[in-house]
Amino acid sequence: MTKQLAGVFAALVTPLDLSGNIDWEAYRKVVDFVAARGVRGLCIGGGTGEYPHFDLADRLELMRIARERLHGDQVLIAAIGSAPVHTTLKLGRAAMEMGYDALLVPPPFSYRLQQQDLQAFYERVIGELDARILIYHYPHFGNALDLNTIRKLFQLGPRVVGLKDSSGVLDNVEAIGTMEGREGRTLLMGDDRKILYSLGKGWQGSVSGVASLCPEILCRVYERFVQGDAEGARQAQDALNELIVELDRFPFPWAMHLGLPVRGIPTGALAQELSAERKSQARQFTEWFPGWLQRHGID
Repeated sequence: MTKQLAGVFAALVTPLDLSGNIDWEAYRKVVDFVAARGVRGLCIGGGTGEYPHFDLADRLELMRIARERLHGDQVLIAAIGSAPVHTTLKLGRAAMEMGYDALLVPPPFSYRLQQQDLQAFYERVIGELDARILIYHYPHFGNALDLNTIRKLFQLGPRVVGLKDSSGVLDNVEAIGTMEGREGRTLLMGDDRKILYSLGKGWQGSVSGVASLCPEILCRVYERFVQGDAEGARQAQDALNELIVELDRFPFPWAMHLGLPVRGIPTGALAQELSAERKSQARQFTEWFPGWLQRHGID
């Protein structure tokens, strides 16, 4: 049965040990922790997971472990971004063999490419991977897709089942939601500050890095909206925005790694070294975060 791609999907972090290697046991705990807290599914290997830091073997193992541990009706999305198209294709084929439900495909993140180059990249990926493909619009990391290119990609056939937009541009919500070819495709918000707004414009959910740290508040926004509780949804979005203000004091996704130990999931070292000022900020955040959780009824 084809699983519906609507709701909250948590984009998972990748825990490291003190040597900078993936902490596989901590990663299993992150998978179990997030999956048990109401999300529709998980997204493995995306920007929140810092995929450029890891080789192909590690990325395949991250995918395999998540597939092994997730059961039931929850959805698994494999993010298969890379610099060379060949790695994207290898990751996509492996995810399909593992039984992933969809592939999230960002543009290559290396050198600057023109729109015609990005179009050719997607044409090859979509042509070779017989899978449900979500286009990933993430202009802050790698190459940006313009709206005309997105429109063309929607027209490449039924394998393109939707799009995740992390641009943060409010006008894109309306423009993408009403563009030709959007009909029947899933639109997922990647900027957590705009989830409620996008839902109100007919979008179907979100793929959220913050949900790797606090899936409950993301699910609360979505569930209140679906239930028709406009005030409850607004309050949940306000609480989420309050958290995002604190998270945004750090380069993404440092704060998710800093916050998870507060929730009982040790995530080890960051991929970058912290300055003395950053260490002070980190202490302030980990002292503030428990109070935010308590105020909003999150264990």
